[in-house]
Amino acid sequence: MEEAAAAHEDALLDDEGLVGAGQGIAIISHVLVADAVATGLLVTPFPQTLRGATYHFVSAPEIATRGDVVALRTWFQRQLGER
Repeated sequence: MEEAAAAHEDALLDDEGLVGAGQGIAIISHVLVADAVATGLLVTPFPQTLRGATYHFVSAPEIATRGDVVALRTWFQRQLGER
């Protein structure tokens, strides 16, 4: 999971990414850009932040109670230690 976050961060911060382009803003988890903020590559323009490392399981309402969807949601919750 950390490797995936690092790869995503690299894609955002490389020469062709957001920072390399030198423009724009992003609303993104601090988890993904903490190093870039710490080194000054990115700035946090506002003091408000969103909680990082949160997960949401989303499905269309009409399939939310379908057996395979419920099983997948239950599996995710167990993997994340939620009950």
